[in-house]
Amino acid sequence: MTNEVQDVTPKMIVKIEPKHVQTFTQVDETFTVLEKPNLVFGGISNVFSHAVNTEDFLIGKTLNDEAVIQEAVGILAAEVDPTPDYVLASVEYRKYLPQALFYKVNKQLLQ
Repeated sequence: MTNEVQDVTPKMIVKIEPKHVQTFTQVDETFTVLEKPNLVFGGISNVFSHAVNTEDFLIGKTLNDEAVIQEAVGILAAEVDPTPDYVLASVEYRKYLPQALFYKVNKQLLQ
């Protein structure tokens, strides 16, 4: 019998490469979202968190508008529901993480 140590640190899978930024690549020259993006976050609860309401909100919105991004972050906050787990980071941290990531990625894409 071996004593293997398993890595139980919380992880967030983020694909930010040209082909996987399709969450935001289906935009026109004014950064208006042309089709439904796909926002899925791992490491928040025991299943992936799919932010369907945020995805629906973003259709037709302009991503270089700070008010749109702030409202999307608010919608995202309402639909992310971390499960309590003593091994993972705190519920508050895991609830905040997707919001911060979404905001940061949008800001980086627009620079």
